[in-house]
Amino acid sequence: MKKDTKWLEFEAETAKLRSSLIMLFGGSIILLWGILILSPLGEFLVSRLENIIEPLFSGLIISLLGLIMIFAHKISILLTYMLRNTKINPNILSVASFIIFIIGMPFFLYEYGDHNLQYLAIGAITIVISYILHCASKGLALYKKISDLLWEWLILIFDRLKEAIVFSIISLYSFLIYIIRAPETATILIMAGFFAFINISIVRYINSAKTGLNVDKTDHFIKIGKKYTLSYTELIIAGIAITAIIDKFEFLLLFFMLLGPVFWITQIIMLIIKYKKQSS
Repeated sequence: MKKDTKWLEFEAETAKLRSSLIMLFGGSIILLWGILILSPLGEFLVSRLENIIEPLFSGLIISLLGLIMIFAHKISILLTYMLRNTKINPNILSVASFIIFIIGMPFFLYEYGDHNLQYLAIGAITIVISYILHCASKGLALYKKISDLLWEWLILIFDRLKEAIVFSIISLYSFLIYIIRAPETATILIMAGFFAFINISIVRYINSAKTGLNVDKTDHFIKIGKKYTLSYTELIIAGIAITAIIDKFEFLLLFFMLLGPVFWITQIIMLIIKYKKQSS
């Protein structure tokens, strides 16, 4: 049976230019960042111009990651389009996404507290790449019309494992950074990490349980203009990426601890309102 390719071809065409610009811009930044931070030349320049170079490239990396998160779905659609006629199936992309995610986790703890900006950035980039592969696996499953209930269930398990692992890692990192100089703050951050993960879990449960109400719900939490949105997942990943670059995971933990309830309470209210409207 011939596959319906019109939607994918249209989306891929709109994604090509934007993704190409990001790759060109991002590739240049990453190359320069690698030279200036990881090479002997970089060590020499950083030692002489530390107050200028590091903030500059940290800002550029944050800007790049922000652009990638806004266009994450566009990049994943382009990847889906490139893989549409290959033997690569959605399961392979999902496994690759999980493996890349696991590979990136140790970078967050490597040489913690010892000026480990480069390792935090590598960890953040691997999480972003993992997410793009995750989105591409969903797109490829839709294109190839592959449906495996057991595998879909396993993917949901992988997603929840990712969230549990990454919040455990960044909570531990924050704890280790503060345990010597401010033990009280370290304890608060462990609690913040726990409540942040609880809030995220509640949002996920509400989102999955809404199917029983047969209510359509937009998947984005932040809308940027008319075309671009950030979903809850993208908000988490962008937050991890940015706080990794500035080495302030405590901001992210406190953010989701304090504002997490706002997200899931708002979600409940909006679902009730939509259900009432559809029922009337």
